[in-house]
Order: sequence, then C-alpha cells, then structure tokens
Amino acid sequence: MQLNLLKAEMTKQGVKAKDLSTLLNVPTAGIYRRLNGTTRFSIDEINAIRIKLKLSADDTVSIFFD
Repeated sequence: MQLNLLKAEMTKQGVKAKDLSTLLNVPTAGIYRRLNGTTRFSIDEINAIRIKLKLSADDTVSIFFD
C-alpha cells in the first residue's frame, strides 16, 4: 500500500481523517490506524474512498494494492 499517495490526495482535496471517519462509520482513531498502515482498509472502505476522492482505477490500485 502507498498510503502516502492517499494522504497526498486527501490533502489536495481538503479531506480530513474526520471526513473519512464519517464516510466509513469508523472512529477517527480507526482511520488513523488505517492511514498509518496498522490496520488494513476493507474492500468496501476502499470503494467508498475511491468514490469520495474520485480516484481512477489506476490510482486506486497504486494506493491500496501495490
């Protein structure tokens, strides 16, 4: 996973961890664990983030699966 790419895209779009927390119905601490690589994102979470950030298929693969 290239979580630095996700963090960069979030910054670019002004999306905060709290926004992802609300979107994914996960406590903010859980979002930070995911962003730091301690916990993995689920497929449903990845899809919701992809839609929210309007990520291309290539970007999604680069961020979450490389």
